[in-house]
Amino acid sequence: MFSSLVNALSPFFLNPAIFIPGAALIAAPIIIHLLNRLRFKKVRFAAMEFLLQSQKRNKRRILFEQLLLLLLRIMAVLMIAALVARLIVNPNQLAILKGEKSHQLVLLDDSISMQDRWAETSAFEQGKKTIVEIVEQGSKRPGTQKLTVLLLSEPDVPFINGEEMNEQFLIKLIEDLGTLKCTSQSLELLAGLKSARDRLQDEQAISKTLHVISDFRAHEWEAQPALGETVKSFEEADIAVNLVKSVQKKNDNLALIGLEGELQSAAVNVPLRLTATVRNHSDKRVENVRISVIRDGNELPVPFSIDGIEAGKTATKPFEVVFRTPGRHKLKVSLDSDAIAEDNSRFLVLELLDTNPVLLIDGNPQAAEAKIIADALAADPSLTGISPLIQSPEFLRRNQLDRFRSIFLINLANLPADAVLPLKKYVEGGGGLVWFTGELTAPSFFNSTLYEENGTGIFPVRLGPTWNEIPRGDIANLGPMMNFVDHPMFQIFQGEENPFVAAVHIDKYFRLADDFPQRDEEREDQVRTLVTLSNGQPIAFEHKYGQGTIITWLTSAGSDWNDWAQNPSFVIFMLEMQKYIAKHFERETSREVGVPIEIAVSPSAFSEELEIVSPDEKISRIKMVPKTPDVEPEGSEAAANVLLSTDYRETGIPGVYRIVLFNNDQIPQERWVAFNPPGNEADLKLVTDDDLQSMAGSAAQIQTSDDLDWVHKSDPQQEVRTWLLVILFLILMGEQFMAYRLSFHSRTSGALA
Repeated sequence: MFSSLVNALSPFFLNPAIFIPGAALIAAPIIIHLLNRLRFKKVRFAAMEFLLQSQKRNKRRILFEQLLLLLLRIMAVLMIAALVARLIVNPNQLAILKGEKSHQLVLLDDSISMQDRWAETSAFEQGKKTIVEIVEQGSKRPGTQKLTVLLLSEPDVPFINGEEMNEQFLIKLIEDLGTLKCTSQSLELLAGLKSARDRLQDEQAISKTLHVISDFRAHEWEAQPALGETVKSFEEADIAVNLVKSVQKKNDNLALIGLEGELQSAAVNVPLRLTATVRNHSDKRVENVRISVIRDGNELPVPFSIDGIEAGKTATKPFEVVFRTPGRHKLKVSLDSDAIAEDNSRFLVLELLDTNPVLLIDGNPQAAEAKIIADALAADPSLTGISPLIQSPEFLRRNQLDRFRSIFLINLANLPADAVLPLKKYVEGGGGLVWFTGELTAPSFFNSTLYEENGTGIFPVRLGPTWNEIPRGDIANLGPMMNFVDHPMFQIFQGEENPFVAAVHIDKYFRLADDFPQRDEEREDQVRTLVTLSNGQPIAFEHKYGQGTIITWLTSAGSDWNDWAQNPSFVIFMLEMQKYIAKHFERETSREVGVPIEIAVSPSAFSEELEIVSPDEKISRIKMVPKTPDVEPEGSEAAANVLLSTDYRETGIPGVYRIVLFNNDQIPQERWVAFNPPGNEADLKLVTDDDLQSMAGSAAQIQTSDDLDWVHKSDPQQEVRTWLLVILFLILMGEQFMAYRLSFHSRTSGALA
């Protein structure tokens, strides 16, 4: 029976077993009171009659005062027992009388910066420790509080949803948190705060508290004033807010933020030149930053290093890798481990051919200009990795174009009608196209068939009726004849010292049609002028068509219209232009972690079942569903447009994901995609407490996960104890007053006289 009574009182006392014997002590003043009344023997004599008559008149008053004194003494005993037993009288505990509970919601930041490690712990582990401590305190008062935990990675899907805090839940919570891992994503704290506010506003709890457990990085809070305003809005909703800092100081951190290279020209046995970019987010210079390269799972024997990187600065390091076999390859570049391990690596996926095929279509049967370009692109195929193929325009009608990295169309009079559509589809899919005009070029065909309004065709401008000739003795040609804009293809030609380019002379070129605006700002298209002559006439343009890039020259590639082919800069420029326009891989091969993999294939080519293998070798089997594209391809039937599609969102781990599709013969076909950690989470600078308090408002309390005394001190019984002492003091004062009033006081002889 005693244990049952203890359990019944546990929601109201931290030490209910002490309160029960303490409460029993209220019998003491009652017994004393009764004994006090029996202390005198009643003796009746004549002189007392007068006094008895007076007593009758005051009996009720005296009885009331005696009962009040007794009550004050009982209350004093109860107050002392409540103080020793640590009475909890607060809205959270009184809520059980109303059938309501206190609701504590934890928003746990699980972005990549929470992986910040020091000693034997991390910011994320400290956050989980704080949650356990909150529940451990709540479990001491079962039936009064419930807990919801939201992860910043999925704020709309609770990790824990309104669970009652008790010992059984505490055990389960520790198990669940033990398997919870921090993500490698950059997450929006603002979205998590809004989701938490919406959830708490709808709650009917008698009191509501939000615990935001995060690392509170300066770059996020300083860049988003809306964070502070959102925290302030919780006060209006009568929601208490604790901002719990899981990190107390900034740790040094290096981050590999870039891995780039000329992937479009990668080929077997051709050195692939790549560049690694490292940023130093420490407060001091770091020396000898070692970088290792892992090719297809095997670390290369000779790592390279960056001599030093100043605090807050970025350094790049070029290096070369050679692949000996065609097909898919994966590359991983890593730094030595530091505060955040996962931002020390980046991944790259490559799909290599023996060589990169380039198609050259020459309108002249002798293909003299095509041969000049072929020699420039592949004078040594072992160095450039390019294999040119020279063909006539008829080739476009009869062959698949997707295998070519780029296509050069040189000195064409026209194109077969059934060659235009395949060419358009090739460029739409990401192919690179280069036009060179010449003596065979027919402006009427280009203007009527290839040019479309606002530069939406595969030829960007309207040509004049014939070409123009610039005499070599023209005084206007003094100085460089070609003026280049700032563009990746022309980086090598930028600056004042370009002796080779300055010597190039353009003899002939096509003028634009008289009614066609020459200046880019005078047109409403997306065509950009790249090169102008010294007389102001444009001769080179760039524009996009679908996913592809088109470069157009209004002069020839051979020596008939200019002498550029005899200039040493010609070979360099052709290689740079080929790299720039080369057909990209049909699918994106590198993304940021957390971005879903979107798959859409034709049901006539693939089955609805597919597999996705994550970097940790976990296999997910997925069934795609039919979907109708928003835009139907021109000239196709609606039934042919139905696709099988799915979105795979479990991409939180950096590394290479393998997508395995099965054709109708169940033969697997793989696609690889590399997912890399974000670069904006590597700066571990903390927002100061003063700045955080200023942004969040005075209603928010800033706490730490290192010292969890605030979890205990935030319990309302601390305030109750103060009130109990005040009440006890008042009761004792009242008891002394009433005791004095009802007690016997002897008078002096003077007073009696």
